[in-house]
Amino acid sequence: MVLEGVDLYGTALKYSPEFRSDAIALWRASAGRRTFKDVAANLNVNPETLRMWVRDADGSARSARASAANCARRRSWPWASRWPPN
Repeated sequence: MVLEGVDLYGTALKYSPEFRSDAIALWRASAGRRTFKDVAANLNVNPETLRMWVRDADGSARSARASAANCARRRSWPWASRWPPN
């Protein structure tokens, strides 16, 4: 169950999900021309906080792609048709 305005640890969220997604979009729009520190200063957030938001957003997309690739790779294993063992 996900509670609105509460993170995984039960702590109240300081920033709304909309603010986070806008901050991530602003960082991505900078296309490497600005540092986390620069973008974070404009948004009045900690640079490490912004970095973690971007990493988490990238990680969820990466993990979905990696999961699909791992499934395809596993199907090509010689013993895949016998897995899992009975």
